[in-house]
Amino acid sequence: MFAQWLMDVGNDKIGIPDDSDPDNTSWVDIPDEYGMPNDDNGILNLINFIYDDDTLHHPSAQKRQEKAIICPKNDTAGVIYSKILSLLTTTTRTYLSYNDAIPHTHDRGEIELLYLKEYLNSLSFPGLPPHSLTLKVGSPIMLLCNMNISGGLCNGTCIIVSQLLPKVTEARIITGIRINQKVFLPCILLTMKDPRTPFIFRRKQFPVKLMAITNYPDTAAASKGKMIAIEPEVSNIASLKPTNSNKIIEAIMYRKWVSK
Repeated sequence: MFAQWLMDVGNDKIGIPDDSDPDNTSWVDIPDEYGMPNDDNGILNLINFIYDDDTLHHPSAQKRQEKAIICPKNDTAGVIYSKILSLLTTTTRTYLSYNDAIPHTHDRGEIELLYLKEYLNSLSFPGLPPHSLTLKVGSPIMLLCNMNISGGLCNGTCIIVSQLLPKVTEARIITGIRINQKVFLPCILLTMKDPRTPFIFRRKQFPVKLMAITNYPDTAAASKGKMIAIEPEVSNIASLKPTNSNKIIEAIMYRKWVSK
């Protein structure tokens, strides 16, 4: 039944076309039996389905490179990562950033009076690490900038934490051709120029973000707010686990022929 439903989705036999969208999208209603509860138990069951006890308690670059949880939204990834982090029994360290605001004019004193440190600490921008960054040995993280392209430290590189020091983080690469290569990450100064703010924002922090996503499938039904992995290997309903909090999604099908 599941295999037939998957084929029907791929062949556009299921779903209501969205005439207002030029991308030929369709609204697809996911059956209840194909979803998981959108609560702590559902998330925990998903994590246990992907990561076994050995991977959680004895993490390594090779083990983490082979497993993935796909999330379409950063907020969802953050919730899942926080849960994974709570299951790890390894060393933990929290790093706090130094934040600064540079005015577009020369009146720096006015900026310091208007924007307190507490406010600057609370700011969050895409592409910047958080003010309070909690890491654990064995946790997967993603690099947010190009640090050493020839050495494999590029924007988007996935790495796993191996040691937490006061001024530097030791990690191992878990993607690409440099899997298991040891790297050292320092705190660096990152700048964000947002036209919505009257100042240039600077944050000194480790240039990484926590991640629950380690890779993406070759073929997927991408939607606004949800993603369903559709791979040749996904032939069992247990391998497909969207949340059932939003059963109706807007999906665009991308077909890819694979010769074997």
